Amino acid sequence: MPSSVMNRPGKARPFGVTGEVYRPDELAHIQSAFEAVCDELGVKTAELARRRAIAERVMNAYRQGRRHSLNLVHAGLLEEIRKDPSHTV
Repeated sequence: MPSSVMNRPGKARPFGVTGEVYRPDELAHIQSAFEAVCDELGVKTAELARRRAIAERVMNAYRQGRRHSLNLVHAGLLEEIRKDPSHTV
């Protein structure tokens, strides 16, 4: 798991998200969608601001109950698509 995740006994909490604790299976699901978006957009590990923005969009979708993988990926891609219409969903 990346350094953006802090582990607690039996629980984990994503970096930058306050007051919310997710089970390991939930984090794995969120992480998978996040990585899929970064891979699709070619976002490098060093692009911290972009990665954080993508993570925030994916996490917001998850919090809003849009937990299907395709919904999470779509949320992560959405702002990037608005900036560069050559990306399609």
